[in-house]
Amino acid sequence: QGIKLGIDFTGGTNLLFRLEPAPSITQVRELLSKTEITEIELSQIQFVDGKDISIKTKPLSEPERPKVNQVLEENFQKFEILEVDTIGPSIGYQLAKQSRWIVLFTLIGLLAYITIRFEFLFGLAAVWALVHDGLLTFAFASIAQIEVDTAFVAAILTILGYSINDTIILLDRYRELKNEN
Repeated sequence: QGIKLGIDFTGGTNLLFRLEPAPSITQVRELLSKTEITEIELSQIQFVDGKDISIKTKPLSEPERPKVNQVLEENFQKFEILEVDTIGPSIGYQLAKQSRWIVLFTLIGLLAYITIRFEFLFGLAAVWALVHDGLLTFAFASIAQIEVDTAFVAAILTILGYSINDTIILLDRYRELKNEN
C-alpha cells in the first residue's frame, strides 16, 4: 500500500486549537466539511492533552485558514488558536534525503564498532538485525496505514536503539560462553 507520509514529509498546515466544550473528532470533521477543505482525514484530527485538538491538512492558503477559524469559533463557547505551523514540501524532501545518508553512515559505523569489539560476522548479523527490525516496523506501518511523521521516526529510533542494545548484550554473552569453553 505504500507508506502514508505525514505533513512533516509532504508539506501541509498543522493547526492547534483549544475548544470548549471538548468536541468529538466526528463533530470537528463534520464542521470542517463546511469549509470545503476535502483533504482532512480522520487520522489527521486528534486530541492533544485531552482538550486541545490538532488538525493536519494540506497547505492552507490565506483565505482558507480564516474559514476554519470562523466555523470553529461559531460552534464553541471557548475558541483559542494555540499554534499554526506551515511546513513546505521542500523541507520534507530535504529531511528524507538527509535521513537516508544518516542511516547509511550509522549502519557503517555500527558495523565497524561491532567488528572491532567482536567479529566481522557478528557485525554483519547485528546490522542485518537492525535493518530487519526497521523494515518490519515500516511494513507494519504500511499495512496499518499509520502516518509516518516525526513522532513515528522517534518511535523507530527507540525500537532500533533497544534492538542494537539487545544484540550487543547477546554477542557479549556469547563471547563469554565461548571463552569459558
